[in-house]
Amino acid sequence: MREERFKAASLLREYPDSIPILLEMIIKDDEEYGLRGGWALDLALQKDLHLILPSLDKFCDGLLKLTNESAIRAFAKICEALLIAYFQKMDKPVINCLKPEHMETMTEACFDWLIGDHKVAAKAFAMTSLYELGKEYDWVHPELKIILQRDYEEGSAGFRSRARKVLDKLKNSSA
Repeated sequence: MREERFKAASLLREYPDSIPILLEMIIKDDEEYGLRGGWALDLALQKDLHLILPSLDKFCDGLLKLTNESAIRAFAKICEALLIAYFQKMDKPVINCLKPEHMETMTEACFDWLIGDHKVAAKAFAMTSLYELGKEYDWVHPELKIILQRDYEEGSAGFRSRARKVLDKLKNSSA
């Protein structure tokens, strides 16, 4: 199974024109391809994040439509990677392609994943993404802080670990 995912990721890197088709299948929650497609896309983008740039509109249009937890996890991880590339790494191709409307959609999706009934991985990626988005939108950090403090005690160990790191960053950035 793992070997198949790496093979699929390699094919995506070799044929990047297939990414919009894969995104469509993932977003439509295609049972046969949607689940594994998110994994393959995530693996391909770990090697070359720029492969998603020509399909950012389609990617962002799908963020709020996802229902499959594996797809949500993959898309949340991709959002995190894009936002780290934009805000921390100052990656020129990402900066040139990631538009305000993309960031607004990511903000909405990440808050939905953070407060919704989702698995901890999606919530953790959403926390980091929202921290980065708060550098662009001044209202995000205060809202993020409220949610993390509210949900901290009842969160899993993984949730609390990431929340603690993000809360520390929020504390240090406001000092």
